[in-house]
Amino acid sequence: MCAQQDAQIAGATRPVVRATAGKINEYQKPKSKLNPKDFELIGLRNEVRIKPPGSIAGQGFTIDNCKDCDIYLMDHCGQVTIDECVNTRIFVGPTSGSIFIRDSSNCVCAFICRQLRTRDVTNTKISLMCRTRPIVESSSKLGFSCLDVGYPELKAQLGQAKLSPLHNFWSHTYDFTPKPDNYSIAPPTDFTQLMAPVPAQVLPMLSLQDCALLVSSGDRPASPAQSYALLSFPPGNAEAAMQLASDASKQGVLQRSNHAAWGHALATQISSLAGWSKPTTRELSKGLVVSLELSGAQDKVQALVSKAQTLGGYCTDNEAAGAVCRYLGIDG
Repeated sequence: MCAQQDAQIAGATRPVVRATAGKINEYQKPKSKLNPKDFELIGLRNEVRIKPPGSIAGQGFTIDNCKDCDIYLMDHCGQVTIDECVNTRIFVGPTSGSIFIRDSSNCVCAFICRQLRTRDVTNTKISLMCRTRPIVESSSKLGFSCLDVGYPELKAQLGQAKLSPLHNFWSHTYDFTPKPDNYSIAPPTDFTQLMAPVPAQVLPMLSLQDCALLVSSGDRPASPAQSYALLSFPPGNAEAAMQLASDASKQGVLQRSNHAAWGHALATQISSLAGWSKPTTRELSKGLVVSLELSGAQDKVQALVSKAQTLGGYCTDNEAAGAVCRYLGIDG
């Protein structure tokens, strides 16, 4: 019998080790196939379902026709679709693609995603971290707020989903079908209050010390009495900028954040408005710049401005300069 036939017969009963170009290709056990039912929740009534960290691992997920439920996807996902849900609380961890929620009502949602699209959704609260502009279509009585949640695996999951806390355009909504009562912008709400009652199985998994997100006031109107500052950190200072952003978030004075390339033209425009020097302009025109807009009590804002300056940041109270850079890269 020829060697090829021997190998074919042997392959039915034992692993085959082949040599190619002097190297041995070791046998590897085939990966087990994914079960699609592990990535869907359909037709649930009055149930609590939790997908813990590591159980989704970047796969897509479907939630459909659920009523009076608590659903927690505490892992990073690829894309998530939510359809025909009623009176259900839903948390979705870092999602590298889109979250679509459609034909749903009276829900409370907390999402971390690259893109959010809503269609035919009514009377629903959405606490959000979103890399791009949230989309509203044929929906009404939506309430958007900035998401504030933490658990030990969250920071790693953000990295796996390629999302940065500095990119959160949760309040910069785009409404395809604009009407006065389609949506509103709300102040941040404590996660356990927002999702109350939080299932007993979830509470031990949450941790304020592991909140890798930044809480910002976004496009909510600021009080005229509040002080404003734009802090800009040149390339190479991102780590220091992130620490200062975290401080501003905890103190409740972070309005917006971004991390984007300015380029020469925009750096020149912003520096002109801010009154910065030509060397500063050159420094800010190369690579990614972290920009933080602060709005709040004068003493808190001024203390953070002073700290930013010691960390190599450039500061101005000219809000027109902040308007130039606040939405750069929003379609990224």
